[in-house]
Amino acid sequence: MSMVTLRLNNIDPSYNLDWIYTNWEVSTAKNFDRSQIVVSSYEDRVNKQAIFFEVELNPGRKYYARAQIVTNKGAHKWTNLNVWTHKGYSDIDNTRDMPSVISSPHPYTDSNPNNHVPTGFTIKCRDFGCIGDAVHTATSYWIEDIEGNVVWKNLRNTVFLNSILVDDVILDDGKIYRAKAMFHSSSDDTSPIATYTFSVGGVTKDGNISKISAVVSKKTAMSNTDAVVHLFPKEGASKIHVRITGYRDQSAFIAMDKEADLTVDDPIIIVPRGTVREKEVYIVLCKYDNEDKWCHVIANTY
Repeated sequence: MSMVTLRLNNIDPSYNLDWIYTNWEVSTAKNFDRSQIVVSSYEDRVNKQAIFFEVELNPGRKYYARAQIVTNKGAHKWTNLNVWTHKGYSDIDNTRDMPSVISSPHPYTDSNPNNHVPTGFTIKCRDFGCIGDAVHTATSYWIEDIEGNVVWKNLRNTVFLNSILVDDVILDDGKIYRAKAMFHSSSDDTSPIATYTFSVGGVTKDGNISKISAVVSKKTAMSNTDAVVHLFPKEGASKIHVRITGYRDQSAFIAMDKEADLTVDDPIIIVPRGTVREKEVYIVLCKYDNEDKWCHVIANTY
């Protein structure tokens, strides 16, 4: 028996296609006559980007391989993958990892999905897993609006494999978005594309974030003295994490990032002088140590 490995390369997930399945064929006929098909796999929802077959091949015989993907846009044209003359099992040199079934990333974020922050959040994924010897080499992340338009993307990131900070875009308040992720492996396989849906905006009733945002909006933090904000205690929480993110010249920057102790008699947080500037947009984010979600308020100094 010989092993035949077929792969589809250069599939860009930002094309907004929902990849449903792949058809695979190996034939001895260039026109892929049905009677000459050696091995095939149709409507394959598992091996969508790569597949391997154990099949009896005849030495000296020429073989042809092709694949066809089917997406939400319909069936695409067949792609010719390879043409080769089989010489025998001994001349197979496979130095790459074999195709593997890759686990789903199951993305989520560190913000409330029903009152999601518009920026400064992290997309997180579950740990990589596979059947086979392949290893995790990259992860593609992207965000689409409800109509399927890509509003942010970071594809094939080889550094941030399981989480990535999204701080270079401001999502529109009151809109629904989908964060998507896909794992890439050393065998050139990809995981299924996984989706996390969230809604940006909503009204927070948190008193501390209201106090801090008032300091920003009233430009108190632009004065020559530090702004001292007296905080409310929070049941079950011992610390509050406050981050002020600003936007200037279409890029984001962290204006302030600090924690405050809520267990003392008079908890405070100090917003240093010069933290904010005039005529800029800021997002004030708060998170308590007994919660894993950020709440936010948009403030400006206009």
